[in-house]
Amino acid sequence: MRRVAIDEDIRAFLEQAPATVVASRDAEMRPALARAWGLDVQADGSELTFCVGVPDGSPVQENLEGNGAIAVTFSRPSTYRTVQIKGEVLALDEPTDEQLRAADSHADAFSAEVLTLGLPADAGRRLRGEVRLISVRMRVSEMFDQTPGPGAGSRL
Repeated sequence: MRRVAIDEDIRAFLEQAPATVVASRDAEMRPALARAWGLDVQADGSELTFCVGVPDGSPVQENLEGNGAIAVTFSRPSTYRTVQIKGEVLALDEPTDEQLRAADSHADAFSAEVLTLGLPADAGRRLRGEVRLISVRMRVSEMFDQTPGPGAGSRL
């Protein structure tokens, strides 16, 4: 699998607490989605760690354990700037206390972002909910600009 690294521009964007969605797939290529919270980018930009919500009945954890294929989409609601990062799962664990605090901080930052768009002040906490979280560590292999417009789909 090809390796790429997240540069400082993309890192700064990811740290702006965008809406984050994880996509997984099963052996029959059926997709399953979940929200992600509390992103951490490894210093060299080659790996990401974050928490993923896995409600009861969700196939996301099983998919990630089964084949390790993962795509994560980061979108800033106020600008629609969107980046998709694809790669492979390196580890699934229970989140640490620090990761849980980061997930809550991300939910609060998301709330502040969407408040300017007319959504409720607790929108991030509502989306974060009380769902069980798992920690996901992934290796970055591909990055794409998915911002609507003529550059959508281009490699970063």
